Amino acid sequence: MNWIKNLLLLCFSLLIAYCMLVVGDWFLLRNSNIRATSKAALIETKRLEKDDKSLIERAVLEGYSPPLSPSVMDTLRPDYPLIAGLPNTDTYLCNEGYGLIKYRSDRFGFRNNDEDWDRPNKKIMIGDSFVHGACVTSRHTLTKNIEKNTNEVILNLGIGGNNPSDYLTYGELFIPKVMPSDVYLVFYPNDNGLKNPSILEQVYVDEGRKLFSPTELQLFDTEFFKSEGLKLLDILRKTKSTETNILKTYKAFRRHASLPIIVELLSRSNKQFEKTKQTIQSIDELCRYYACNLTVVFIPNSDFWQPDPRADSYGDKIAELTSGLGLEFVDGRYFIDSSEDSKDYAIKGGHLSPLGYEKIAKAITSSATD
Repeated sequence: MNWIKNLLLLCFSLLIAYCMLVVGDWFLLRNSNIRATSKAALIETKRLEKDDKSLIERAVLEGYSPPLSPSVMDTLRPDYPLIAGLPNTDTYLCNEGYGLIKYRSDRFGFRNNDEDWDRPNKKIMIGDSFVHGACVTSRHTLTKNIEKNTNEVILNLGIGGNNPSDYLTYGELFIPKVMPSDVYLVFYPNDNGLKNPSILEQVYVDEGRKLFSPTELQLFDTEFFKSEGLKLLDILRKTKSTETNILKTYKAFRRHASLPIIVELLSRSNKQFEKTKQTIQSIDELCRYYACNLTVVFIPNSDFWQPDPRADSYGDKIAELTSGLGLEFVDGRYFIDSSEDSKDYAIKGGHLSPLGYEKIAKAITSSATD
């Protein structure tokens, strides 16, 4: 019987050790810069309590809906996931010191003037919240800054919470449809890590499920997708109101169950980079086939707002891959100031300021003309 007790004791000890590693993984990500993180968190908490709550309540009363990202689709897994936000909808986005950002979404749910989809000679930009334009007015977004510099139409295919699997999906869906002259593929440090195929990739790329109208560049049934999105928002509201601290802790545990930070720091494993590599190679192949120029962009994180010990390693790997493929690479680390007192990041959050977006846009424009 002693061997059974010893085995149980061993299993229990291993379980405790594993749980400590998961907590350590979370701690490394959240506290790589303890002083800055604590100060930044205090600023964001005050903003949420004093500004955001009342601004959002007012926006809702005015008929605005919250953003609905593909990352929500991964959680709720509907049969026909939205590829962006609610289509043709007054939407509020976020506030990081410049007021609550609002816009009218286009026919697919992206942040574009809808008529731009029907204009000739288009370009596209693919990414997450930084491409989406968090949290600045439309004229300060990356796409509008570049349009101002070039007088050309650039479609914004960015939504907050997206990851490389979603970028790959956007490339597969829209490059053959739009036939853009240029594609800008934008990465941020939180794109790094082990990424499973998103539900967008599974449904619209792997399964080839119907999304577009057979005759026009639009959804096959806009009202259907809008209705589905409203149902999902209702589910989210009910879930949020009943979410407990235990459930939040469980979600955090799941995010760190594979020890992504520890694995990256100790082994520099290329597995963490695989989805990013696949996405860049996939869109590169699409551009070679459809004759578009691909530029890859890396936006660095703020060491004050969002410290990440893996960020430089991730940026270096993207630089190495794009160099090997002969692609244009715009590395924001060379001209974006990531320090605490930087003017390149927002005054109350971790996204870029209008100045930061302008700097990235100028670098992209310069890259295209070199």
